[in-house]
Amino acid sequence: FEVVLLMVLASWSRSKHACASSNFDQRSTSINARQAQLRNDGHVIEPATQRPSFSVDHDYEVLRETELYRNWRVLIQRQVKKKLGGRTIDFEVVGQGGLDAAVTIFVWNSTSKTATLIQEYHPGPHELLFGCAAGLIEAKHGHDNDDDNDETFSLMAQRAAEHELEEECQVAGGTWYELTSQPLAMDKYATTKIKSYLVVDPETVDDPRPLDDEEDINIVVGVSVKDVLRLVRDGRMSIVGACTVLLALEKLRELKEVA
Repeated sequence: FEVVLLMVLASWSRSKHACASSNFDQRSTSINARQAQLRNDGHVIEPATQRPSFSVDHDYEVLRETELYRNWRVLIQRQVKKKLGGRTIDFEVVGQGGLDAAVTIFVWNSTSKTATLIQEYHPGPHELLFGCAAGLIEAKHGHDNDDDNDETFSLMAQRAAEHELEEECQVAGGTWYELTSQPLAMDKYATTKIKSYLVVDPETVDDPRPLDDEEDINIVVGVSVKDVLRLVRDGRMSIVGACTVLLALEKLRELKEVA
């Protein structure tokens, strides 16, 4: 009886698998036929057959720039066109004026394994957000004396970062690391470039540089990595601050400061 039962079960299993295979083949045939029809109608994008290119080269050219507004910010209408038969497009882009570049600085304490952040009012989103020390790179960062006229952008950025760190976090010195090989574009429609840094173990300054008149900053020390990431995930930081944080944490992992 047991032998007969096993034979019956085996036969049923083969029948079930054959039926399932037939149904699957029918569904596949139906799906393939539907995809072929959509392809003929021009609704299907074929899978990419080439690896993505990370080249920064492009064939857009700027035809004209018109300044629409200038104060603390600069609004520009930029007309561009693809060189090979492209159509002309007008964009409105925003800059900072001057060198149109800025710095951000993430502060790390290697003893407590915590960060120092700042909290300040952001007039754009109309929110009190956390972030890193930050500020513009200005001509004064390359012309404090007559010997600085040939100073490079990199040195000017470093000096701007040192000034902003002292003004906004009231610390100076420490060990500095550049977080990107080149400045990052701040936004798709912004002309400003951002240079980001990590500074480890800066020391408190007794008489720091004063804040700008419009700045009202709270210095928040002893922030754990867990809490820093929570602030990013909870939307309590700008995209510029969040990018700086993530780049800094990556560097700290490389330095074996965090897991």
